[in-house]
Amino acid sequence: NRKPNIGDYDIYSFTITKWLEWDKVIQDLTIIILDSKTKSPISNAKVKLKLQDELILDLVTNSKGEAFGSIEGNKKYAIEASAFMFNDKIDYLDTSSKKFDKVTKIINLDAAACVEKIKGIVRNKNTQAPIENAKIIIQDSKGELITSVLTNNLGEYETLVPCGKIIFLRVNKA
Repeated sequence: NRKPNIGDYDIYSFTITKWLEWDKVIQDLTIIILDSKTKSPISNAKVKLKLQDELILDLVTNSKGEAFGSIEGNKKYAIEASAFMFNDKIDYLDTSSKKFDKVTKIINLDAAACVEKIKGIVRNKNTQAPIENAKIIIQDSKGELITSVLTNNLGEYETLVPCGKIIFLRVNKA
């Protein structure tokens, strides 16, 4: 309280002490998907982060096997990881013990134990002529893309799919 200066009171500093609410803290998440045998990164792996069955993030890994997102702290997430020619895996991430602004989760996927070759010919419904460059889209029972392939000049296609999966084929004419 100094009268000759501007105002009656000068405040130089103050401190407010408050506990952080970790469930309101946003954390940067990095998920790394690796081949469990070679430890090589898996690109184009699909990563779904769920909280009590609600989809929070739907990501795809880059060439380094990394996927990025932001999540709330103090939660328990389920992570569904899948990649072509690898077995799907569900893992978990508990951020309640991670009091940091960056969280990294590494998930190792096992290569599919076996693969099956599928092949066929795409023909015009009316003329039975082969269709060149038709795109065959192969999906799993959840509608997720497994792979895609183009037909050759004879309308033929051939590709590998993991064993034991129910698959659906869709043909798109180019």
